[in-house]
Amino acid sequence: MGIIRKLWLKLIEERVLVRTEYINGVSRLEYIQEHQLLEYLQDPDEEVRAKWASIKFRALDPKLVEQGLQDPYWRVRLGFIPKWEHDSHPMEWAIKGLDDTYPIIRKAWAERLLEHYDLKKELIPYIPKGINDPKVEVAEIWIRRCDTFTPEQIEKGLQHPRPDIRVLWGMKEFTPTYAQVERGLTDESDSVRRVWSKRCDYTPTYAQVERGLTDESDTVRWIWSKRCDYTPTPEQVQRGLTDPHENIRKIWEEKAEQSIQNINNELDADALEPSI
Repeated sequence: MGIIRKLWLKLIEERVLVRTEYINGVSRLEYIQEHQLLEYLQDPDEEVRAKWASIKFRALDPKLVEQGLQDPYWRVRLGFIPKWEHDSHPMEWAIKGLDDTYPIIRKAWAERLLEHYDLKKELIPYIPKGINDPKVEVAEIWIRRCDTFTPEQIEKGLQHPRPDIRVLWGMKEFTPTYAQVERGLTDESDSVRRVWSKRCDYTPTYAQVERGLTDESDTVRWIWSKRCDYTPTPEQVQRGLTDPHENIRKIWEEKAEQSIQNINNELDADALEPSI
């Protein structure tokens, strides 16, 4: 029976189940009857249920949505997540999905919920669990799309064992401490060092500038060469002009030319001043 239904589903797909019609300039979809869908969602073959769950239906009865979200097969639950609407379905269904045993389901729910700006405040109590999800793919969604974090959460994230997660935390908007800046600029991962080298919410020390200009990463040296919040020493200028990377040398050549131009402008201005 399962094989027959699968073949029948394939035939329906080929004949285009959902037709688009235009009535009075408004696009609408024509569907099968909901009682038929309910019957298909009760099919003992989980792949048949999953196939129906993947079809885009609109305005489904809440009972159908609830049933689909509670289906024992994860692919069925996944197919019904896009059918949940925050303004017409209970929030409890979504919150339950955030605790699903399947990471792909938790990720889909996080994406679905966090795309609604007005829901973010409601989700604040669930941020700690989300950003600490054992699956990095799920935690990334929470870190990327949330903006409300405690100092403790930020500090913990900046020391995460995975460099890609430390990169995400380094890109968040917050006022870093000196210790956090120093740790980020000396991170073993050049990806993390690049992120902290780009931040403009701290005043670099001479040691930090020197370390950045001599970093083993071409990109990190390039970033520090481009920064304008420090006055380079003659040694740093000379080193930049002889850097093995062509783009870095060009930056320092332009800086040297600009410096000479500024000096000439100052001399010209002094020459124009009337003598007393």
